[in-house]
Amino acid sequence: MDKSRREKGLWWDRNLELLNGCQEVSPACTNCFAREYVKRFESTQSRWQGLLTDEGKWNGTVKLCEGNLDLPRRVTKPTVWFVTERGDIFHPSVPNWFLIAMWKTMEATPWHTYILLTKRASEMKRFFQLLHSRPIEFSGIPALKNVYLGVTVELNTFRWRIADLLAINGYKKFLSYEPALGPFDLSGVHITRGDIDGIIIGCESGPHARETKMEWIRDVKGQCVPIGVPVFIKQAKIDGTLVKMPEIDGRVWNRLPWDKEDSCLAK
Repeated sequence: MDKSRREKGLWWDRNLELLNGCQEVSPACTNCFAREYVKRFESTQSRWQGLLTDEGKWNGTVKLCEGNLDLPRRVTKPTVWFVTERGDIFHPSVPNWFLIAMWKTMEATPWHTYILLTKRASEMKRFFQLLHSRPIEFSGIPALKNVYLGVTVELNTFRWRIADLLAINGYKKFLSYEPALGPFDLSGVHITRGDIDGIIIGCESGPHARETKMEWIRDVKGQCVPIGVPVFIKQAKIDGTLVKMPEIDGRVWNRLPWDKEDSCLAK
């Protein structure tokens, strides 16, 4: 992964825009950066039009970008792709055929890494159950080593998403505690060493950012390190200032689950 992007708190190289549009499902969505981006630029691109209500909220419309499904096949440089910045690939409106086509592309490009992050853990679990229950229709779709599945857990209320994530076998998994909106206790979901391959932690940013207490960040970090979960602290408020990749407790926490051996990383 590109070192300069990591230093800015970014954890992927490129966006694989497979759809646009979404709908709020939990408090993490309240200040959605993707929605604000679409609101700002919708007049410039037809693919971003018709996705918002008159009040500027997501209206639930999802526009597929079928033409981008083969984009990674044309990129020879190993790339960490974040699958769809301005939407959720496991939105219930995304058809199974589209997800299968995406999987075929990811399977055909093992030199790339793909990151799939969702707040719709139950829909993701349902898709994998479908793969296993209909082997004839979906034969030849193996568990892919270059795919990382993640769920957002901004509050204890949404720990159930982790249980749904852990129910999916054969894939590497990560958590996103961003935006961190309250204290978070991992013990309630019985995570043991090897269950989770990494966690991304960060406060909310922007003009309407809600508070993230440093004690919450330290506590979650302290729960992850003893069970061998790599920690990436993307950003935090230090003395009232937003700091990207802050030094906390004597070091910068910059480990990502999809890291290769890289001498630039803090030990």
